[in-house]
Amino acid sequence: MEDHENVSTTLVKLAVTYRNLENHKKEQNCLFQALEIAEGKFGKKHAKVGKILTELDNAWGSLGDFNKQKDLLIRAKAILEKHYGSEGLEVATVLANLGNACSSFKG
Repeated sequence: MEDHENVSTTLVKLAVTYRNLENHKKEQNCLFQALEIAEGKFGKKHAKVGKILTELDNAWGSLGDFNKQKDLLIRAKAILEKHYGSEGLEVATVLANLGNACSSFKG
């Protein structure tokens, strides 16, 4: 797979399409590839990585793994707070998703 930002962006868009088709395994696979590219290109603490993590959390939640979803959201929150501040819209969205994941978590 080409290590290019546009490939990562396209993979995220493809993942959203798979989500809409309720094919969460393919959604997850596209997001794993996008995450690998973004981490390689920008580093593990870049805002793009945080945003991909928030997409990936949806896939884990749809697959019923709320513990993994929660872990990804905690990681995304730390990254996005660094870039947007603790009161940024991106962080508020992560906190709302984290609340949903924790209410679904049974362990």
